[in-house]
Amino acid sequence: MNNRIMIISGNRNRFTFLVFIFLFAILQIPAEENEKWDIEKVVSVGINNSFTVQTERENLLKKQLSLKSSKSFGNLSADLKGGMVLNWSSDQGIFLSESFTSAITFPVSEQIALISEYTMDSGSLESGITENRGSFLLGINIKPLQDRKYLSDYESALNNLNEEELTWTSSLIKTEFGIRAAYIKAIENISDRKIVELEFLNIKKIRKENEEKFELGLVSKSTLNSSYLKKLKISESLEQSRADEYISLLKLSRLINVDLSDVELKPLLPFSMAKPDKEQLIQSALVSNILLKQSMSKLKILKKSLQRIKNNFLPDISIVPGIEIPVTDPENWTSGISVNMEFMIDRSGKYALEKRNIDIVQQERKVKIIKNTIIDNISIALYDFNTEQKKFEYLTAFLDQKNIILSEKEKSFRENMISSTELETARIDVLNAKNDLENIGNNLWSTWY
Repeated sequence: MNNRIMIISGNRNRFTFLVFIFLFAILQIPAEENEKWDIEKVVSVGINNSFTVQTERENLLKKQLSLKSSKSFGNLSADLKGGMVLNWSSDQGIFLSESFTSAITFPVSEQIALISEYTMDSGSLESGITENRGSFLLGINIKPLQDRKYLSDYESALNNLNEEELTWTSSLIKTEFGIRAAYIKAIENISDRKIVELEFLNIKKIRKENEEKFELGLVSKSTLNSSYLKKLKISESLEQSRADEYISLLKLSRLINVDLSDVELKPLLPFSMAKPDKEQLIQSALVSNILLKQSMSKLKILKKSLQRIKNNFLPDISIVPGIEIPVTDPENWTSGISVNMEFMIDRSGKYALEKRNIDIVQQERKVKIIKNTIIDNISIALYDFNTEQKKFEYLTAFLDQKNIILSEKEKSFRENMISSTELETARIDVLNAKNDLENIGNNLWSTWY
């Protein structure tokens, strides 16, 4: 059932609940002696204390930081370069010329950047006089095909962030379901242990009565031995039930990182959900299932990369309209536009295109398989759910019958027609029937989750 549970429960309301309890749950709750906890409190504390969830949340934060650092637009970049050249001429002799360039780039988007450049150089004139020259260049660098050919750092970081968000959500859901299943197992074992303890006390009374009757010659040796064997058998069952309770509580404690040895776990509320609508469950799962979201996200990325491979034949174009202003004569400015175009011939592009098409077909097949699995598992889970509901109806009627029998036994006991051990046996039968009914109710909750 566990795999089906994961698929059924991936809905928007549950995600809201998970985020709420993760953000607002207390950081660490020391379990106080005789404190009573219900399943929602255990889930809340467990998710908050889960090492897996904490690790995934830290990974999510790292991906968020990577996204912020990958934003190229809005980040200034500066470039400084300069040089000196030792010159010699017959009329001037040896002299030194220098050049210096500083450029500042301010990206506005992935395709557009504002540029400012200052150039200064000194050189010797024929008269032998050294003249300093300098100019400003203001312009816009436009790369119209940049995003169609290349995956930017920002888009790559955004894809990684979206994937990590799904992974984090998946860890929340898996952790929650694991805790709920462990909680239900623990309260079932606790209930079973209490029943076996009552049965053990009752068989001790029967054993004692048989010993007294044997001494009076009212029962045979075989009857006495039979009660002794029953006592040994129930004693074994009692030890096993105590071990099962201890192990289930230990596992639950490890899951939520809190010692629950002194905590009283509250029983689940009686199951009262209406019969689920199959089509509604399927539509909800197809929209919200984490595994399906991850597969569809990967398919979307593959299709985008396919388009970029197709665009490899497009040239790298850089268009820079600008104004150049001489420092010594600002009024004598000039304007112009430079266009740089580069073509790359890549013969391997054809094979890369074929490979990516295969990747897309495989991923589309995977998405279809996941969708079919979701639909099939929901259908199977609903059959299980209906079966558990029928068991619940039967055990409800069975408990009513045991209560009627108990009432009759109590009347017979008051009239001294039966012994106290027979009355106690009838009471234990009622408790067993009630315990079975509670377990079926727990199974209904498990199937619902």
